[in-house]
Amino acid sequence: MSFQSLSWHTLGGQLYAAQLGDQPLFYLSPLTPPAADAQGALRGGVPVLFPQFAHRGYGPKHGFVRQQIWEALPDQNGYSLDVPPQLERHWSGHAQLQITALAQPDELSISLHITNTGEEAFSFTGGLHPYFVVDQLQQTQIVGLDSTPFDDRYHHEEALGHYPWSELPFERLYFQAPELLLNANGRQLQLTTTGFHNWMIWNPGARVARQLRDLPDADWERFVCIEPVIVEPALRLQPQMTFVGTLTIRQLS
Repeated sequence: MSFQSLSWHTLGGQLYAAQLGDQPLFYLSPLTPPAADAQGALRGGVPVLFPQFAHRGYGPKHGFVRQQIWEALPDQNGYSLDVPPQLERHWSGHAQLQITALAQPDELSISLHITNTGEEAFSFTGGLHPYFVVDQLQQTQIVGLDSTPFDDRYHHEEALGHYPWSELPFERLYFQAPELLLNANGRQLQLTTTGFHNWMIWNPGARVARQLRDLPDADWERFVCIEPVIVEPALRLQPQMTFVGTLTIRQLS
């Protein structure tokens, strides 16, 4: 088995489709507008979050680079974006971003490079926001987080490692990033990350899904977001230094 296709969108430099064997890896909402009409971040695939995660900052949620037009790299295996000062009113740094993907038999690695091209250090949060496609969320298992400390937005009383899919929405930030196993769709995926030091696991559930105009009401059951991110703590990047964060997805069975 091998990856048969990688599909990119210039908006956000977003990898929105990849296939392992005869199965897709990522969910993409059927309400996503055609490429020529898209005005905002696509609901699905692998959005890039920078320079802030969620509302942890003063700018727009998840940052603004997912709403910018990126340029294809010469080798066509990714995209780049120059992020000059004042590109967004709360941003004063200068950065160069690259998102690349390397496909091998039974494996896909997605890397985010962030280079400080300015003269002053800046701090950031963010990372990758993959929407992994699943047949049924209730039968999906994520293994490897039992002893990992976390902050749970909705279920503060829940035990470590317990996934109350029956009590959604679910939004849990883990303070470490151990190797994970995703059991879904009759296959097992191994998820590993370097550079990023947090996992975020998110699903909106039925109630929040009804508030998302670009998501069919029932499609919350068709994906789970397992996100390698920099959140706690934020990362401070010195001038001319480069951060590299990588997510590797490998099919084991």
